[in-house]
Amino acid sequence: MSNKSLIHPYIQRGLMGFLFKDAMYPIAEKLKDEGFLNTKMLAWQDPTRLKIVKDIVKKYRANNDIKIVLVGHSMGGNAVTYEAKMLEGHGIPVELMIVIDAPMPIPVASNVKECINFYQFNDYRDPKLVTEGNTILTQYNYTGKEDGIGILKGDLDHISIAKNSFLYETLLKKMKAM
Repeated sequence: MSNKSLIHPYIQRGLMGFLFKDAMYPIAEKLKDEGFLNTKMLAWQDPTRLKIVKDIVKKYRANNDIKIVLVGHSMGGNAVTYEAKMLEGHGIPVELMIVIDAPMPIPVASNVKECINFYQFNDYRDPKLVTEGNTILTQYNYTGKEDGIGILKGDLDHISIAKNSFLYETLLKKMKAM
């Protein structure tokens, strides 16, 4: 059972996320409704990334028992991979990182304990993740092609993948287990 007050989820939308408020915003609201009151819903842009990292560093320095959760869709998915790398430089662990259909994420930093990647891109963008350390990595491949683990197929596109109930249930289950 988790101590919800110690869990700090940072949910980040992609470039056009302000137009698709039914994608990432409901995830943040549902987490708050579940008692994860430290949940923050943010954009993906560079100034936001720096602000998030500064916020996490400050909170972690004040209480190193907090657990950081980074969740990002599209460009927000790219952003969380960069934020984890910046936090690695500060020696701050990321308990869970969920990347949702990120077009070009960087490798998962070694300070990330567990990473779950949901993707459906099937073109020049390479959404598959690799790790730099001992991160537990699970990848759910919604492309329908037999080239990955966790192959799932549904009528999911770049927006609807973020609305997938399995994704939210997975996130919630992992956070409740912290």
